[in-house]
Amino acid sequence: MIDKRSKGARRSRITEDNIREWVESEAFESRNAASMSILESKLNETSAAKDYPAHGSVEENRPDGVFRGMSVQLNGMVTSKVMNRKARLLTSAIKKYEVQFVGIGEVGVNWKKANRKRLLSLLPDLTGEARAMTANNTTENVAVHQQGGVATLALGEIINYYKKGSKDFRHLGRWTSFILQSIQGHRTRIVQAYGVRANRSNILGSVYQQHVRYIQQYLNENVSPRQLFESDLLWQLSVWRALGDRIILIMDVNCHVLTGKLSRALTAEGIDLKEITKEHIGSLCPNTHSSGSEQIDGVWATPDITVTAVKWLPYSESPGDHRSCIFDFTTLSAIGTRERRIVLPACRRLVSSNPAAVTAYIEEMDRQFDIHRIHGRLDDIQTLTNGEFPMSDHCRELMDKLDAQVIEIQLHCESKCRHIYRPDSPYSPDISLWDKRGKMFKRMIDILDGTVKNPGVIRKQARKLGIAAPKMWTYEECVHGVQVCKAWKKKLSKYAPCLRIEHLQQRLLEAEATEDKERAKAIRTMMTREESSSMWSSLSYTFNDNGGRSNAVTRVERIEDGVTVEYTEQTEVERVVREMTQNRFTLADSSPLCSGLLGEQLGYLANTEVAEQILTGTYTAPEEASNATVLVLEEISRIAEVMKEGKVSLSVSPDEFTQYWKRMKERTSSSYSKAHFGHYKAAAMYKQYAQFFAAKLSLIAQSGTPPSRWGIGMTVLLEKIAGLALVNKLRAILLFEADSNMFNRLIFGDRMMELAREYDMIPQEQYAEKQSDGQDGTFVKRLLTDLSRQMKTPLGIVSADAETCYDRIAHVFASLVFQAFGVFITAVMVMLGSIQHMKFYLRTGFGESKEYMTALLGGSGKADKCFGYFVDYEWKDDGSWRYTQVPDKTLNIVLPDGSVEGIALLPVSAARVTLGVSAAPDGQDTQHLHGEGKARDKWKSISTRASLWANRLKNGHLPPKFAWVSYRLQLWSSLRYGLGTLAAPLSELGEVTKNFAYNVLSYLGVNQNIAAGYRYLHSTFGGVGLISLSAEVTIGRLNMFLQHWDMPNPSGRLLRASLETLQLEIGCAGNPLLEPFDPMGNLATHCWMTSFWEGICAFGLQLQMDYPEIPMPRENDRCIMTLAIQMQYR
Repeated sequence: MIDKRSKGARRSRITEDNIREWVESEAFESRNAASMSILESKLNETSAAKDYPAHGSVEENRPDGVFRGMSVQLNGMVTSKVMNRKARLLTSAIKKYEVQFVGIGEVGVNWKKANRKRLLSLLPDLTGEARAMTANNTTENVAVHQQGGVATLALGEIINYYKKGSKDFRHLGRWTSFILQSIQGHRTRIVQAYGVRANRSNILGSVYQQHVRYIQQYLNENVSPRQLFESDLLWQLSVWRALGDRIILIMDVNCHVLTGKLSRALTAEGIDLKEITKEHIGSLCPNTHSSGSEQIDGVWATPDITVTAVKWLPYSESPGDHRSCIFDFTTLSAIGTRERRIVLPACRRLVSSNPAAVTAYIEEMDRQFDIHRIHGRLDDIQTLTNGEFPMSDHCRELMDKLDAQVIEIQLHCESKCRHIYRPDSPYSPDISLWDKRGKMFKRMIDILDGTVKNPGVIRKQARKLGIAAPKMWTYEECVHGVQVCKAWKKKLSKYAPCLRIEHLQQRLLEAEATEDKERAKAIRTMMTREESSSMWSSLSYTFNDNGGRSNAVTRVERIEDGVTVEYTEQTEVERVVREMTQNRFTLADSSPLCSGLLGEQLGYLANTEVAEQILTGTYTAPEEASNATVLVLEEISRIAEVMKEGKVSLSVSPDEFTQYWKRMKERTSSSYSKAHFGHYKAAAMYKQYAQFFAAKLSLIAQSGTPPSRWGIGMTVLLEKIAGLALVNKLRAILLFEADSNMFNRLIFGDRMMELAREYDMIPQEQYAEKQSDGQDGTFVKRLLTDLSRQMKTPLGIVSADAETCYDRIAHVFASLVFQAFGVFITAVMVMLGSIQHMKFYLRTGFGESKEYMTALLGGSGKADKCFGYFVDYEWKDDGSWRYTQVPDKTLNIVLPDGSVEGIALLPVSAARVTLGVSAAPDGQDTQHLHGEGKARDKWKSISTRASLWANRLKNGHLPPKFAWVSYRLQLWSSLRYGLGTLAAPLSELGEVTKNFAYNVLSYLGVNQNIAAGYRYLHSTFGGVGLISLSAEVTIGRLNMFLQHWDMPNPSGRLLRASLETLQLEIGCAGNPLLEPFDPMGNLATHCWMTSFWEGICAFGLQLQMDYPEIPMPRENDRCIMTLAIQMQYR
């Protein structure tokens, strides 16, 4: 029927001969036609039997705060016809009721003999992540079809809490289990069991006879299969209960669920299981087997599991010959937390990396801009304003209408730029051909139904796809054709990834043969992206702290009267967050610049005559102004005087617009209007739109009038630490509009800061500059404590963490500073004016809030977040030194209410984390290297990170290639930060954690017994290529030295002072780093410079630097220390 000689058939590498061979290779079906007929007839009888109505009820849409399970008795899934029907019904029920896990009885498959070795391969229509566990009788291996066997299937969000359980310890496939756990010590075990019949069966393949053979061969006891099952199951359940497990048992008990012997034993003390049907519906299900008269299937739960709903499905919706059960139970009772459904953001159609989507987007935008005369309307507004400030109400209205129209056009163009398909398998010509043929058969059915006006076109397309004589096909043949195409799409889906790779490789060869470099480059990019996407998805799921779970907030906690109170409803969460943020946003009101006479004179935006007097230095402060306020105003006047000739340009050029959006990350979350970064990245690729948006921003900056849209913000609430829901510990990110972001960063972040650098107004202690990071600040602190130790000079250190300090910034003060640094008041009004009355919406795991809050954006210092050290020294009689106790001194911090609270003074050996590095004034780095920590701690030591990574690697079952990528790019990327600032000697470094290399080598595909010397040898020289902590620390120190040596900043000056002090300590005339560390290193005080010196000598590095040598006063003079070393004095 299908013409193999046609063009469509020639395109496919799979022919009808292949299909015939594959069908014939299904040996079981060909050899067991009679058994298949019996199974099919039984299925038909079950379907035709009287279909009882559903018993009980559950909502089709799963409520929040519950897990939903399902019990299914399949009664075999070996033959393709039986399997397809049951798989279809099972998948349909899972999708309809949003089921999260399934307990499956009587799977009927011997997985050792089956062609498909995994349960999930029998359910190809299931989408998303899934975990399956199967158990069958492995004590004998006779045929593919093996009666009995059980399985569990976990789907969707529940996988975040999934842990593998245990199976039948006798390997008879009578039960299997998995565990749900989130909080340590609170876990629920889901058990699927199949109860052996009590009555004797003479069928050799029956479950009864399988167990009889096991008893005869291994036990030689006078016990029936039913007695063995009951005693084993009850013992196993009692063990699990003794371990503290909560249990949900799903079972075909093959006796009455209430009065049967096993059913009564399940309720005994120590097991305490209760069947949930009667408890929650009020009556038992009439019958759960198609030919039965009573309920023999059930779900049992321990009293600590809160079941909320139960429903027994009719036979027409149940995959097997038993009725299936849907049941809900609360997540709070199962895992100890109330989990909410996460509302995921919609997929973006416009992606700048998709050229076809961008082209379609721009083409539609061209059409819409012409229809609505957008360019002309912007020109009209520019003409009307003519540099006018402030902008008139009429122009403001025109500007708002234009802005709203542009946003509407952008969103409309995105909806038209491409269709999003979610195919069952990755594209390849083979799968595509069968997909097109299936669709064509459906169109041919439409022709036969008389619903097609032009059947000739469809028949012509059918012939191109290899369907010969389409006019001669009957209705039944077309229906059969659809089924054949579906079957082969499913068969090919198993090979889809390989077919996809083969297809791309073939296209790449064709492009290279025709010397089409652009196409070849695009194909290589696509191949790399698809390969890396799959890999990084696996790595993220395995190694991320949240275990693949979304960190969107669905619950918050707040401490009230010393008690932690949890809020889980959407309205409650939003209310608590609103109360917290309202309080935070008003902290700036306590500033003297915002209150009293001075506050009235300045106003909110500091655009008054008094503000001008402050900037010009002619203002006289009122008598009630504090000394600190007067000093601040004087400093603002001084800055304005220094920078009076420098002004920040407010004109935005098309090139600046293009360059800005080229470097932006497109994956940034969208703002309230949904006009995400991708819109502007696409527009920046075309000159006419770069000119339009640049002109629009210039008009906004010069007129001092932001669009109304900029006055709406979206606050995204995320967990900083997975599982920590205290409202004051959550991360709140305020999303501005994308073009507002560009305006603020360009004017204030780039131009204003660049102008400040030109006038040398940026302090040297600023470590947030380009080519600088937090490590530099830590390095300066390290050198200060080292120099104090080397010179035995007293030192005081205070770390004052001003909590919520950004919210306490008074905007009137910010406006004065911006103007002093050369920003025109119009640009200041745009930024602060849009914030002044901003409407804040909240985005959590529930989605976006319907209500907004308004507040004036502005912590306060908290003594419990501050600490300090007093460091002093004393000399002992033997010439050595030690740290001495500093006389009683106190450090206090003044709180906003005027009260005073003391700051904790720590001993010099106490390490604290600042700027991501744990350090103590005594120079010891034990805490940073090997400090104990937990997986949920925000900061972790190197040892803790390495151990955590190794444990997750063991549980991840990743191929070695993926493991190496994670080792280099995930583990070591997280460990390298701060290594260059450490002062630990090489003897303390060693491995990142105890036996780390030995424990992970096997997961990296290397024999773990390989000699230690080869483990850290680079692969170029035949080694394994593990990364050495000692080498990395030395490299980091060398980089810090090369970056900061002799620089005109604090770190450069401290580095030179420390090196010169080291020179005095060891008594050499020249550069001490060129002297041998052994034995002269013992003469030096432990510090960063000493450890750096040790690393240079240990690795044989030659350091060349311009360092002056002290001249000898007389000829033949030599340093005493040099002579002492030569004479071997120690």
